[in-house]
Amino acid sequence: MDEEPLLRDTGEGFTVTLRGRRIYPESLPVESACRRVRAFLPEPNTLVFVPSVGLGYGLKELLDRLPPSSAVLCVERERGLMALALRQGLPDDGRLSIVRAEEPGTAVSALRRLGTHRFRRVREVRLCGGAQLAASFYSEVRECLEREIATHWRNRMTLMHMGSLWVRNLFDNLAEAAACPSLEGLRIASPIWVAGAGPSLDAGMTLLRRARPKVVLMAADTALPALMAQGLEPDFVVALESQHANLADFIPRGTSRTMLLCDATSHPSVTRLFAGRLRFFSSAFADLPLFDRMAAAGLLPKRIPPLGSVGVAAVMLALELGSGDVLLSGLDFSHATDRTHARGTPPHLSGLARCRRTAPMGHAMALSSLSRDGLFRPGKQGGLTRTDPVLLSYRDQLERIVSGVVRVRDCAGEGLPLGASLLSPREAEGRLAGYADIADRPWLERVEEPAAEPGRARGFLAAELRLLREAAEAVDHALGAHGSALEPRDEEALAAVDYAFLHFPDFDDFPACGKSFLARTGNAVNAYAARLSRLASGWGAPG
Repeated sequence: MDEEPLLRDTGEGFTVTLRGRRIYPESLPVESACRRVRAFLPEPNTLVFVPSVGLGYGLKELLDRLPPSSAVLCVERERGLMALALRQGLPDDGRLSIVRAEEPGTAVSALRRLGTHRFRRVREVRLCGGAQLAASFYSEVRECLEREIATHWRNRMTLMHMGSLWVRNLFDNLAEAAACPSLEGLRIASPIWVAGAGPSLDAGMTLLRRARPKVVLMAADTALPALMAQGLEPDFVVALESQHANLADFIPRGTSRTMLLCDATSHPSVTRLFAGRLRFFSSAFADLPLFDRMAAAGLLPKRIPPLGSVGVAAVMLALELGSGDVLLSGLDFSHATDRTHARGTPPHLSGLARCRRTAPMGHAMALSSLSRDGLFRPGKQGGLTRTDPVLLSYRDQLERIVSGVVRVRDCAGEGLPLGASLLSPREAEGRLAGYADIADRPWLERVEEPAAEPGRARGFLAAELRLLREAAEAVDHALGAHGSALEPRDEEALAAVDYAFLHFPDFDDFPACGKSFLARTGNAVNAYAARLSRLASGWGAPG
């Protein structure tokens, strides 16, 4: 077989042969690529994925047909073909990116350089037969590009809905976080049992009750009522929720021995329930200069990736804080049609409260479940189990975290595989038999809390207020003097407080923004300035 591409003039254009396969037909090779271009229906805001550059035939014609908001990403795996195409000459156009890649991540990086936010979809156009030389590779590249764009817009939609609330809670929790000991001060050598709120928690209660004397129990917030109803008080409860929706989880909030580990964006009404037994962490929900300033001031808690699922966050924290085994239950990321959570959790109790003669238990849950995009995936014990795209994405996150970590064991018999070794109840008891009972938990003993540092938080807030006022002046200057154009100084002032307009649908258009964007930004900046002034007043700081 040929290892290097062979170029041959057909009299109507060149064709190429590589490893016994012709990249173009023997007759009219250029026209064959152009025909494929003419058959393509261009759409705005589209990333056109071209697998294999070949000799570059059809690329110029493709660019001519594209709307200005679209672009072409051409990926070539074969080194010889890429060199040959470069010698033949390729179009010079800012909307065309050609990369040689041996793994999909290279193509994803090229997409990010083009600007993921510019695109809504991926469309594939094959201009030659080179894609057949590595069909599975190019298929994987396309899937990765589609996933990257879908993830970007899913995250953007989340920030549009939640970004402003997260930032407000971050400021509201600032004084509390400044006074709390650091999460890094917790070190756990004993096994940690992480309990989620999935239906499999019910079946695992008997095993958990027997294991409880030997393990540190870390619960997702929604699992807390179910555990307390069984007399299993957790040592730690993990919370991410920034709305007051999960307050029902904390009606049985445990004794003074239960500690809350919560995101700095959690709703302040939850953090107040655990005064004096609280540790913060921070999920980097966006790349904001605000986080850098908080870190420089010593006010940013331990950072973890944005995970979305409290169960996944609990596992990550268990791995960070503990050095021993981490056992999992109730982390199903799937559900039956009529039940999504364990018995005794607020969603289950809410279902019971809605029961009527004409709407028996599970009826409302089944309707809700069937209204979502249902997916069926292989379960831990074989067969198929029901999930949905969001739960599946959480499972995938957890699988990446625990993959290759041998001290993580899954003790639940239901749900999706998590990437951890399965333990039967007998195997779990045998594994824990070698550990001594935990008669005392020194990390939960009441210790002398460090003195609060209100001055540090007040100083940070005063500096943030100055930045917001500078940003307001920059908006007024841009609107008054230039209509909508931003001078470098104004752009810098606004970029420093980009959390004020993080939730805008057109956030990614900054700094190339118009008058409407600036007017809305001015309102948002002034609203944050007023909010921070009220906070500073409450702390006794000058506003």
